[in-house]
Amino acid sequence: MNEKHLSTRFRAFKSGNIFVGHYIILSKAIRGMKYGKMKVVEAFNKLVPKSDYAQDEKESLLENLWSVTQDDFRPELPLF
Repeated sequence: MNEKHLSTRFRAFKSGNIFVGHYIILSKAIRGMKYGKMKVVEAFNKLVPKSDYAQDEKESLLENLWSVTQDDFRPELPLF
Protein backbone atom coordinates (compact mmCIF):
# COMPACT_ATOMS: atom_id res chain seq x y z
CA MET A 1 0.00 0.00 0.00
CA ASN A 2 1.45 3.31 -0.99
CA GLU A 3 1.76 6.56 0.95
CA LYS A 4 -1.01 8.23 -1.01
CA HIS A 5 -3.44 5.49 -0.01
CA LEU A 6 -2.46 5.80 3.65
CA SER A 7 -2.91 9.57 3.58
CA THR A 8 -6.30 9.10 1.94
CA ARG A 9 -7.40 6.61 4.62
CA PHE A 10 -6.14 8.99 7.32
CA ARG A 11 -8.06 11.95 5.87
CA ALA A 12 -11.21 9.86 5.48
CA PHE A 13 -11.14 8.78 9.12
CA LYS A 14 -10.25 12.30 10.26
CA SER A 15 -13.06 13.97 8.31
CA GLY A 16 -15.66 11.85 10.04
CA ASN A 17 -14.12 12.27 13.49
CA ILE A 18 -12.91 15.85 13.80
CA PHE A 19 -12.63 15.72 17.59
CA VAL A 20 -10.41 12.61 17.61
CA GLY A 21 -6.65 13.09 17.88
CA HIS A 22 -4.23 12.51 15.03
CA TYR A 23 -2.53 9.56 16.76
CA ILE A 24 -5.82 7.72 17.25
CA ILE A 25 -6.83 8.40 13.64
CA LEU A 26 -3.47 7.10 12.42
CA SER A 27 -3.83 3.94 14.49
CA LYS A 28 -7.22 3.31 12.86
CA ALA A 29 -5.87 4.05 9.37
CA ILE A 30 -3.00 1.55 9.66
CA ARG A 31 -4.75 -1.18 11.64
CA GLY A 32 -4.15 -4.54 10.04
CA MET A 33 -2.25 -3.11 7.07
CA LYS A 34 1.01 -4.96 7.90
CA TYR A 35 3.30 -1.95 7.47
CA GLY A 36 6.95 -2.23 8.38
CA LYS A 37 8.47 -0.17 11.17
CA MET A 38 9.96 2.43 8.82
CA LYS A 39 6.60 3.03 7.14
CA VAL A 40 4.99 3.48 10.57
CA VAL A 41 7.67 5.99 11.57
CA GLU A 42 7.27 7.91 8.30
CA ALA A 43 3.48 8.06 8.67
CA PHE A 44 3.75 9.13 12.31
CA ASN A 45 6.22 11.90 11.50
CA LYS A 46 4.10 13.14 8.62
CA LEU A 47 0.59 12.89 10.11
CA VAL A 48 0.92 13.41 13.88
CA PRO A 49 1.88 16.94 14.97
CA LYS A 50 4.68 17.15 17.53
CA SER A 51 2.34 19.11 19.79
CA ASP A 52 0.15 15.98 20.13
CA TYR A 53 2.70 13.99 22.16
CA ALA A 54 5.63 14.38 24.54
CA GLN A 55 9.00 13.61 22.95
CA ASP A 56 9.79 11.00 25.61
CA GLU A 57 6.59 9.12 24.63
CA LYS A 58 7.40 8.85 20.94
CA GLU A 59 9.16 5.47 21.04
CA SER A 60 6.33 3.76 22.93
CA LEU A 61 3.72 5.36 20.66
CA LEU A 62 5.57 4.05 17.61
CA GLU A 63 5.83 0.55 19.09
CA ASN A 64 2.10 0.57 19.74
CA LEU A 65 1.36 1.70 16.18
CA TRP A 66 3.58 -1.02 14.76
CA SER A 67 1.72 -3.57 16.88
CA VAL A 68 -1.62 -2.24 15.61
CA THR A 69 -0.56 -2.48 11.98
CA GLN A 70 0.46 -6.12 12.49
CA ASP A 71 -2.94 -7.09 13.92
CA ASP A 72 -5.36 -8.95 11.72
CA PHE A 73 -7.89 -6.51 10.34
CA ARG A 74 -11.42 -7.52 11.18
CA PRO A 75 -14.03 -5.23 9.62
CA GLU A 76 -16.62 -6.30 12.16
CA LEU A 77 -14.69 -4.51 14.91
CA PRO A 78 -15.77 -0.90 15.39
CA LEU A 79 -13.21 1.72 14.42
CA PHE A 80 -14.04 3.89 17.44
